[in-house]
Amino acid sequence: MCLCRGLLCVLLTTSAMFAQTTGKVQGVVNDDSAKPVPGAYVVATLESPTDHSSFSVVTGPQGNYLFNGLPAGKYSICVHAPGGPSLNNCQWASASEVTVSANQTVSNSPIAVVEGAVVQIRLSDPQKLIGPADDIMIGMYLPSGLFQPLRQAAGDATGRTYDVAVPKKGQVKIGVVSTHLVIADDRGNSLGARPAGQGGNSTSVAATAGAVTITAQTTVSGPPITFTVTGRK
Repeated sequence: MCLCRGLLCVLLTTSAMFAQTTGKVQGVVNDDSAKPVPGAYVVATLESPTDHSSFSVVTGPQGNYLFNGLPAGKYSICVHAPGGPSLNNCQWASASEVTVSANQTVSNSPIAVVEGAVVQIRLSDPQKLIGPADDIMIGMYLPSGLFQPLRQAAGDATGRTYDVAVPKKGQVKIGVVSTHLVIADDRGNSLGARPAGQGGNSTSVAATAGAVTITAQTTVSGPPITFTVTGRK
């Protein structure tokens, strides 16, 4: 009986301490025409030299979101909507920043995300050469220079389809990396091997499809950008 009471006291004390050292953040996400963006992922990342913990919530029907129980500190807020045209503000613009204080609710400024266009990338495998252990990474190069892997939207017996939201105008570089497969770009040119010492060994395939000009018309109604698996190493 005494042990149970002691444990209960410890749990109550821990909960009380947690409540006193955390806060809340609420806000809303709109598109560039001031309309709410429902179903978007809002990610709060702690900006600390020793802690980069992330917390995520999904926006409601009116684009509203609420973080409960965030440890006190400074956070960057990013918004992304997988499969949709909304551009991730942290990739194409700048993060929203907010400081959380213990036992307080912070109303963050509205986050405006720009509507882009959804581009599809097709990795075609007509000979069914891709094996379960093969490593394949398809991504795009962000303005910061970072390589961002793309989301796989679908897959079938003849290949995989990826999608990503990009600005309606401008240039985007798409990259493909694999250490086991020979891959050709959308013009039929085989992607060359990356020289040793440049992020991989001499047999790794790592190349871009070049600078692809993106417009709303070509990305929404046009065919996917296609890479084709043509052989194995």
